[in-house]
Amino acid sequence: MNLFDVLFTAKPGTVKPGASMFDILFAQKLRGAAEKIVTILGNPLSFVTKKAQTALSTKLTFTPVQSGSGYPSPDNIRPITGRSGAVIKVADGESVVQDEITISFGEDVYGGTLNVETGELTVDTVKRMLNDPEKWIVPSDTTSCDVVYSQNFSDRKTYDTSAEGLICSVARISGGGVYIRGRWMGRNSYIFGFKNTTLEQVQSFAEDIEIAYILATPIIIQLTPEQVQLLKGANTVWVEDEGCVIELTYKE
Repeated sequence: MNLFDVLFTAKPGTVKPGASMFDILFAQKLRGAAEKIVTILGNPLSFVTKKAQTALSTKLTFTPVQSGSGYPSPDNIRPITGRSGAVIKVADGESVVQDEITISFGEDVYGGTLNVETGELTVDTVKRMLNDPEKWIVPSDTTSCDVVYSQNFSDRKTYDTSAEGLICSVARISGGGVYIRGRWMGRNSYIFGFKNTTLEQVQSFAEDIEIAYILATPIIIQLTPEQVQLLKGANTVWVEDEGCVIELTYKE
């Protein structure tokens, strides 16, 4: 038996009688080289394939987006936005869109990961409003916070620092000016507060206070599975979302 028979005639996972171990191993090596598996990360993604194919795996990772620029503050409010879905586009070498997949999440998602092929959406980040002026109070101990919001947020993931995984529409997470902090008040009680401000000041801009943080236990949402069709030759794959990163696996 020759190498041609082993490489091009034997079915995957089977060994034809008479094939030597050398022929089998060498054939497997050539077969693997001929079908190199590649994973790329970014948004947009530009790459070249040898043939048209269905992507082996497509994952979209989302993070919250804030409007505007610069450090958020009471004078520079930066609202936190999510997305209610995603549109995956595939264009050819002439920048002509050849495939478009529209996926609806059924709700606003601020952070998480979507496995396109299985349809599993893992939501790991949520937005909360701290916009009730009456819930802002001065704590008995102002060492950590000058004012706190009297509501429990115990679903937040625990970090070594109170600022990790946290963003706010009206305050920095550390440094000068007004900044936000989180505090455990007990085993199952977590609150947020501000430093370098007063109760009167916070109540004056309370309607604009938004935060986003990472959940201790992600939420799983099952969506309809989809497949991304890639083109022979040049491909550009993208999602028009500045808070989205694509991880794509395909045969080169």
